[in-house]
Amino acid sequence: MSDSLNDLELGEFLDWPLVPQVVVIVMLCTVISVGGYYKFIKPEIAQLEEMKAEEFALLDELQEKMNQEKAIELLADQVDMLEARYERVTMQLPEEEELAALLSDINERGVDAGLAFNRIDWAARVKNQGFEEIPLSMSITGDYNQVGDFSSAIADMPRLVMLHDFNITRDGSEELGMQVAAKTFRFVEEVENAAPAQ
Repeated sequence: MSDSLNDLELGEFLDWPLVPQVVVIVMLCTVISVGGYYKFIKPEIAQLEEMKAEEFALLDELQEKMNQEKAIELLADQVDMLEARYERVTMQLPEEEELAALLSDINERGVDAGLAFNRIDWAARVKNQGFEEIPLSMSITGDYNQVGDFSSAIADMPRLVMLHDFNITRDGSEELGMQVAAKTFRFVEEVENAAPAQ
């Protein structure tokens, strides 16, 4: 058989016995397949893997940008809500020229509740960044219900007034003597805060 294999000539391939033809064809197909794989398919697979990695990176970037867009929309909604709240609060803060009318309104609400005012005075203002506290000291006389009605009336005012530091005394009768501190706030414009130019 080895002599017959040695006698085979490549030019007479079609005349070879079937087994050697099949072996040569299989080897040739294997060499062509392996060579074709490394020459054509493997670089394409590497490029495909790179493109898949790039696709995943782009999808991650897209998802991040979509999340940022949603976050920006939420932040914009929150900013709008905060601006509306700020507007409502600043509308509750009295202007400088409204302070006398505010004092009169507090006095009127106390009298309407049946309280007697012994004293009502503005105290020294406390300046903060962008606003100032305007304290008010009151000495009033009345019963529990009148004090409750007065507190409720103050809470219903269109301007922001906070009552605090109640000091209640009783003189033996139904009347209560009270020292009450209140405060309101005033928005201070930047122009007012700026020092005058010399």
